Amino acid sequence: MELAAKGCVRVKLKNSELWEQFNRIGTEMILTKSGRRMFPYLSIAIEGLSSEFKYVVMVDMARIDLKKYKFVDQSQQWLPVSPHEYPDVMSVGALCHQGCPLTSHSLEAGILFNKLKLTNALKEDMEDQILLESMHRYAPRIHVMAEQDFANKDWTRALVFTFQETEFIAVTAYMNKQITQLKIQNNPFARAFREPKLKK
Repeated sequence: MELAAKGCVRVKLKNSELWEQFNRIGTEMILTKSGRRMFPYLSIAIEGLSSEFKYVVMVDMARIDLKKYKFVDQSQQWLPVSPHEYPDVMSVGALCHQGCPLTSHSLEAGILFNKLKLTNALKEDMEDQILLESMHRYAPRIHVMAEQDFANKDWTRALVFTFQETEFIAVTAYMNKQITQLKIQNNPFARAFREPKLKK
């Protein structure tokens, strides 16, 4: 689902091919106390907005369901721990794009949420970080609002978009070795893992 639409407004996931590679084998995202940068990051373009206004674009994380999951080595799959549902612990925090407010022209050209970090520790300074709980499934949600609606805290006027291929399991260590390899191959911050080590 590379494109999501609400009325005349369309949001395109520009790096959907990369997300789909991860999604096919079950995307995992690392949580740390200090915050780990999310990869793949969200690269989006938004069309159909009025040029008369400026806009605020935010991202938060929505729980897919109320279940906790575990990774089963034999099947290489994430399965619910039990049929019982766990307390509904939602994510904490939302990240506003650093360039906001943005023009419709800027949004059509595309923006990156490449500073977004995921953490499992609540702290005073949560700048650029969203709090999640490990072993639960989440999906990023993109919120688009006119600047004046954001200033008036009129959240009912926000347009909310999700992409199925961006769903992931929050973890404190990668469980699927294929995910680890994909991250090393594609994440620019993993360059040290790709370069051959010099013999001493």
